[in-house]
Order: sequence, then structure tokens, then C-alpha cells
Amino acid sequence: ARVGHVAIGNSWRKPVPTVETALWGRDVRIGNRDSMLGLSFAREPSSGNLFVVLRHGVVGPHFSVCMSANGGATWHETYTWSGTAPTSLAAAVLANHLYVVYNSPLDDPQHIRLRRFLCSNGVADSFRGGGTSVVPCTLAVGDTMKEVSLVSNPNNNRLYIVTLVSDGSV
Repeated sequence: ARVGHVAIGNSWRKPVPTVETALWGRDVRIGNRDSMLGLSFAREPSSGNLFVVLRHGVVGPHFSVCMSANGGATWHETYTWSGTAPTSLAAAVLANHLYVVYNSPLDDPQHIRLRRFLCSNGVADSFRGGGTSVVPCTLAVGDTMKEVSLVSNPNNNRLYIVTLVSDGSV
């Protein structure tokens, strides 16, 4: 009582389902993953569907796509990815697709990867030619990605990726 407000958190050994939703009050549980390292929100304007991409801890899977079709009242996981742990990820919506940009430093530290998902149901979608991911940019040898940002511009139907690399340059 003498120190004021204190934040408390739990670190679960395995995902715990939300069984008694009344205990959450007005909070809404998005997913049942533990060891969260980052997240990125995106909204599809025409349907209003909300997406959050959750970056997980050391043990795979390493990121999940969660979708809400009712304004965030309820969520369900539509995709999980189990490659090597990405250092950063970001999401944006463009032309009825959710795009997720990330890297897999243990697979190939120079390649920045992009995946896409259908905004109607959150399911993974392939690119032209059938590939599940593309490499929109490649870092110089010796550089590694520290952080990434992804922004869409529906006026010109483009995605913009900005990467902060290990030497501090963009």
C-alpha cells in the first residue's frame, strides 16, 4: 500500500485457455500464447476485420496471426509460423490482404521476407507463381535486421518497408 500501483504479470509454462471469461472484466484475450516478444495490429477498412500478429518466444511456433470479425470482441488464431525466431515483424493491410514482414536470421540473415493472408478469413495466401513468401529486399552482407516497419498506401497500391539494421542505419 505504501508504494502505490504495481503491475503484476504471469509467465505460463504452456498456453492457458480462457475458461472463466467473467474474470477478465472488460479485457479481451486475443490469444493463448506465452513468451510474447512483440505484436503488430492492422485493420481491413472495408470489412472492419481486425488482425494482430503475435511474435512469440524462443520455442516455436514463432508468430501467429489472430483475427477478429466482430470489432475485437472475440479472436481466433488463423495461422502459425514455425521457422527460426524473427527479431522483429510488422503487419499492414492492402487490397484485401494482410501482409506480414519479418526475417529469419538463422535461416538467412540478409533476406527480409513478406507473407500475405486473406482479409476475409485470415488464411495464408500465396503470391503469383505459387510462393508462400517473397523477399522484397536483401540486406548487405554482415548486416542484420534489428527492427522493421511496414506501411501501406492504398492510393497507389504499394507497401513500404523500412528496416533498421545492426549498424544503426535505415
